[in-house]
Amino acid sequence: MSGTINHIEYRCKLLARGNGRFAMTVDKALQKALGYDGGTMKVHVTMAVEEAGKETGGENSVEMSAEPSLIPCGMDTLTAVRTRQSIRSFTAEPIAIAGEMLDTILCAGMYAPSAKNKRPCHFIVVRERQIFTGLSRSNPNAAMLETAACAIIVCGDKNREGMKEFLYADCAAAGRRQLCRMCGQGSGTSGMREAAGSG
Repeated sequence: MSGTINHIEYRCKLLARGNGRFAMTVDKALQKALGYDGGTMKVHVTMAVEEAGKETGGENSVEMSAEPSLIPCGMDTLTAVRTRQSIRSFTAEPIAIAGEMLDTILCAGMYAPSAKNKRPCHFIVVRERQIFTGLSRSNPNAAMLETAACAIIVCGDKNREGMKEFLYADCAAAGRRQLCRMCGQGSGTSGMREAAGSG
C-alpha cells in the first residue's frame, strides 16, 4: 500500500484486524513529517495497492492475505491451556514455521480481545539465526533462542493505546493466545522477556 497523507508520501502494509477490516499504522518518522503532536488532526489520504511481488520485504517479511488459510487445531482449547508448558531446548530437526502455520499463529494473536477494541498489538516474525545467536548471548532470559526455529515479538503501539496497563494486558492476551495455538498444533514454545535494565 502506498500513497500520500497531506501530500507526504508513505509506503506500508495493511494489518488485518478480522471481519474484513484492516488498519494502517503511521510510524514516528511519518508522524514527525506530518507535524502530528498526538491531538486531533485533519488529514487527506490517498491509497494505491501495489502490485504483488513489487515490494521486497526480505526474509523476515510476512504477507497475510485478507482471508488467510488457517490450519484447524487438533486439540481442544482447554487441553491446550492445561498442557501448554515452556520449552527451553528445541530439537535440531528443522521445522518450517511459515505459510498457513504462521498465518494461523498470527491470527490467534490478532483475534485476541483488547481494551475498547483498540487492537494495539503488532507482531514481528524473526527467523534469522544470527539474530537468535546475538539475543541468546546478550540476554540471559533468551538462551532458548539459540535453537529456536522462529520467534514472534509482540509489540504494543503506545499511540493507539496510551494507558500502559491496558497496553500490557492487551499484548499479554495476544501472546497467550499465540502460545496456546502453537501448543495446539504441536509446536514447542516459551515466552521470554527483555534483559534486566534494557527497557
